[in-house]
Amino acid sequence: MQLISGTVEAALTFYGATYGPDIPSEVGVLDLGGGSTELITAKKGHITWLVSIPIGSGKLHDQYLHSNPPRQDELEAAQTFLHEYLRDMQIKQYIPTLIVTGSSATSLLQLAQEAFGLDAQTNCLTEENLFRCQGLLNGLPAEEIAQRYEQHIERAHILPAGA
Repeated sequence: MQLISGTVEAALTFYGATYGPDIPSEVGVLDLGGGSTELITAKKGHITWLVSIPIGSGKLHDQYLHSNPPRQDELEAAQTFLHEYLRDMQIKQYIPTLIVTGSSATSLLQLAQEAFGLDAQTNCLTEENLFRCQGLLNGLPAEEIAQRYEQHIERAHILPAGA
């Protein structure tokens, strides 16, 4: 076994997520894990910027979202933290298309398919559907999300942080 750095993880994530046809010439890749997040920007298949940060859905949940479902003040504190953290990173380019990977991304897509009747073959989640998922996750307890929308209970607890 060989441990890799966050930077190497980010690069490998980018190449895995963008392997194949029909990838836009300007793209970003975001890999949201439980303990870290990797963000990569690229032009014409070449990485222009990447970073690995020690923030993931599990850490965000544990630090800010203690209630079930999360309270409004908890959500606001988490959002403020993320906005300030990302603002300080000074991302170098506008990202017209974002490919998101990781278990939270997969679970959010599945939630949208179950809750809003999205085509089961789709692999794209619009900003509107993401906001709708946030509404569900912020309004219902994790146990109800798990039962209604075929989510694992452990995932349902941290999914508001992933959204």
